[in-house]
Amino acid sequence: MLLTFHLLFIGLHVSEGCTLENTEKLLKLTAFKGRSVLLPCYCTDPDTKPEEFSWTKQNSETNTLDKISNESGQYRDRVQLVNGHSPGNLSLLISHLTEEDGGSYWCETENNRYVYIKLTVEGKL
Repeated sequence: MLLTFHLLFIGLHVSEGCTLENTEKLLKLTAFKGRSVLLPCYCTDPDTKPEEFSWTKQNSETNTLDKISNESGQYRDRVQLVNGHSPGNLSLLISHLTEEDGGSYWCETENNRYVYIKLTVEGKL
């Protein structure tokens, strides 16, 4: 009976999906031009991976949200997800920072939960 309860509990836990750490809080980060920065986003349970998630950045010129990928213009070959050993780690690494990389970023999961990050990119050290 205890084993049945334990398996039921595990099944319920897995079906919850990813609960993001620092949900709906503003994280302020400062990084330097030409360097790299890690935008943190992760599930409270490191073994839980959301069915869907995305990274977006607010485009201040058009006031729209642009999806970020390794194929998208400004980020081509400069971004990668850092989830090698932990499926719940959704963090985004941006390399070779430019001033244009500064701004507002969102990591959002399928349940409309998000982490909001304000990145400031400063000149040389």
